[in-house]
Amino acid sequence: MNHLRLFSGLIVILTLLTCSQSTSPDLPPDVPDDAALNVLVFSRTNGFRHKSIEPGVEAFKKLGAAQNWTLSFSEDSTIFTSDHLKNYQVVVFLNTTGNILNTSQETAFENYIKNGGGFVGIHSATDTEYDWDFYGRLIGAYFASHPQVQEATVRIKNAQHPATEQVPNVWQKIDEWYNFKKPVADYVNVLAEVDESTYQGG
Repeated sequence: MNHLRLFSGLIVILTLLTCSQSTSPDLPPDVPDDAALNVLVFSRTNGFRHKSIEPGVEAFKKLGAAQNWTLSFSEDSTIFTSDHLKNYQVVVFLNTTGNILNTSQETAFENYIKNGGGFVGIHSATDTEYDWDFYGRLIGAYFASHPQVQEATVRIKNAQHPATEQVPNVWQKIDEWYNFKKPVADYVNVLAEVDESTYQGG
């Protein structure tokens, strides 16, 4: 049975301020605690397209307004250049699928991450770029399948992390729970996981 991991946009996005620092000139600009983030939300699909992308965009708009973030939304892969990406502290893959970047765009994104840029992968971001080793290590696991949408129990694994310290240790959610091709990589700091005994198809 493959391990499952909950990818919660709200939880994960709160971890972004832990990004590494670098002296590279391509480093995304530092953000003081009280400053606005510049966030790129990217939702290109070259496979299955989730209907939840549009509601997800609206949710980010509301979250951005509440947090004073500057948000850019795009499905244009040509913006993945070093000159453009350095304008953002965070890049979000919102339900992306399939091969969405060419080789030069992948290189620009790799350099962005290596220079301290933040990344959030939501849901089918794990169903993206299966042949790109760097991305596979970044995302931690690749999508294999999922059962029907149903309720399951989520348990917090790391309650000391700032993203989870105010979240209940156990809670229920109706969602599309993913099975992964392999267990989540050992280097991934899993903050929460779904209890596979509480639903069918895990």
